[in-house]
Amino acid sequence: MKRKRLVITGLGAVCPSGNSVPELWNSLSNGRSGIDTLPEPLLSELSDNPTKYGGVVKNLQPETFLEKKLLRKMDKLSIYTTKAAIECVESSCMKLNQSKRYRCGCVMGVGIGGMESYNNGVIAYKDRGWKSIPVMTISKIIPNSTNSNIALHFPYLNGINYSVNTACSSSSDAIAAAARHILLDEADFMLAGGAETSLTGFGVSSFNVLHALSTKWSHDPTKASRPFDKDRDGFVMSEGAAVIALESLEHAEQRNAPILAELVGFANTNDGYHYTAPDPDAHGIVRAMHCALEQAAIDPSAIDYINAHGTSTPTNDPLETQAIKKVFKEYAYTVKISSTKSMTGHCVGATGAIEAIACIKAIEKQFLPPTINLDTPDTDCDLDYIPHKGIAHKVEYAMSNTLGFGGHNSVLIFKSYQQ
Repeated sequence: MKRKRLVITGLGAVCPSGNSVPELWNSLSNGRSGIDTLPEPLLSELSDNPTKYGGVVKNLQPETFLEKKLLRKMDKLSIYTTKAAIECVESSCMKLNQSKRYRCGCVMGVGIGGMESYNNGVIAYKDRGWKSIPVMTISKIIPNSTNSNIALHFPYLNGINYSVNTACSSSSDAIAAAARHILLDEADFMLAGGAETSLTGFGVSSFNVLHALSTKWSHDPTKASRPFDKDRDGFVMSEGAAVIALESLEHAEQRNAPILAELVGFANTNDGYHYTAPDPDAHGIVRAMHCALEQAAIDPSAIDYINAHGTSTPTNDPLETQAIKKVFKEYAYTVKISSTKSMTGHCVGATGAIEAIACIKAIEKQFLPPTINLDTPDTDCDLDYIPHKGIAHKVEYAMSNTLGFGGHNSVLIFKSYQQ
């Protein structure tokens, strides 16, 4: 039986690089960093912490798209997700209705959950006892608050609905999960993506205990995220959300939907190696890339662009470079690669969906975003990472790599849409 074609018909995003997809793409294509000094009171809370910067969502006005009584019941995690979902549904031109309500669903990926509400609840409990814990704390913290609030906002989104947690690869895995439901004929229209809001005192400090975060760029935070550069010193923690609309080509054509790209390959593997460190042989991400290429029925040489995981950590960047070389062989030196985390920072549970949007926009615009801050390439990172400035380039196939704590590896392959 011929497999259904899966198409993307809508996009939505909220992150340090912009509060909409046009704003995000404008920042990425022009090489602008969204990283800045952390705002008060968080900065004061981290006074003895070596990290003073991150990727914060700026100038979002939740009261313009949510009622105040709802805002009191939501963590930033759900606020960002709902905003991204609203943009996504509007751009997809999807009219949700009662007749289709159980054929339309949502899968969201979250790495940690509503950390701000967790922070505030623990502080209240410690200082004033259990009765002082805000009533909605648990419903704000839990990862499924993202997809639950999306369903609450859209009355007829009543089909498959759940959250995925695979650390940093959560939203890429959520997109793959949503795709499988459509292929299995369990849904016609799915929202998929992810969110994260771990920029709290506890969140930043917890990652710093692991020595995972960048610490030495307080004098110029825009320089802190520098994938593949020899002076990188850790990833830059960011917050945000991103959502894509996914459906079968047949369903999209029936409703005359705007088609942005196709999802032609996806795969997930696990290293089974370490709690936080990737396998030094890179067998997990290599296998995931091979499986995604096999599903897409293409050779590695068909890939025009790779949006690398590229976290700016000493371990990840050379290992991902090694993995690309193992899969792409001599073509590894020809294929164009960039890490948009150099501009957005690492949005953890949202990062895969944000980078999926970067791939889809690269296909739409036939333009590749750069890796900024790549001033002195690491000798172990010797591929074409599009340093400093984006370039116009033919893009038919784009690959997105996402790796997560716990050894998770997720790969998505998008293709330009042709009838």
